[in-house]
Amino acid sequence: MKKFFQTIAMLFFSVAMIGCVEINEDYDLSKINKEEITIGNEFIAPIAKITTSIADMHWGLEDEIPTEDDNAQKEAAGSAVVEFTKSYTINGAIDQSVIEMLVANGGLYFLAEVENYSPIFFEADVQFNDTKGDAVCSPINKLLIAEGANEAATTSRVEIEITAQDIQAIGSAHSVQISLRTNLFEYTPKSEDKIVVNLKAKKTGGLSISL
Repeated sequence: MKKFFQTIAMLFFSVAMIGCVEINEDYDLSKINKEEITIGNEFIAPIAKITTSIADMHWGLEDEIPTEDDNAQKEAAGSAVVEFTKSYTINGAIDQSVIEMLVANGGLYFLAEVENYSPIFFEADVQFNDTKGDAVCSPINKLLIAEGANEAATTSRVEIEITAQDIQAIGSAHSVQISLRTNLFEYTPKSEDKIVVNLKAKKTGGLSISL
């Protein structure tokens, strides 16, 4: 009898663990697109597709997600701020020779495409780190306006430019972390809503970046 209950308990535990794995995998961005991307001459290559649900968003100062019927809380909380953050490994390192190449070619560019929502204003932080994950320079902060943004659009495109001046302060970097933030003004979230961000890299040269 004891063995029977142990077996039942193990079955429940296994089912629970499977459920947890499935839930975690939905948000495990490291498992999305492990293909290595080498950026070529004037070539735009997809690096990652990041999906966030309403449950992942930080809503104003309230730390709670308003529902469709909770307009009072929505007004009290203000605009939702959604932030997408992803780290990429630079194969090798950005050393002085690579910095000189990037400077000569005018900089490094990342292009973000936002689906299912069309915010106009963005803020981006780009942080370059060493092999231990420590910053090699101050975060590069950019205030951005989406290309061709309008109220009728269903997507937004915004280019994050890392200028030659920015690059000269990088030092020896082995990874880059990009955070993209935007306010969801007048946005009423629903449980099934998803906002998808396609983050791409565009540059001249041959710097190789992978997840």
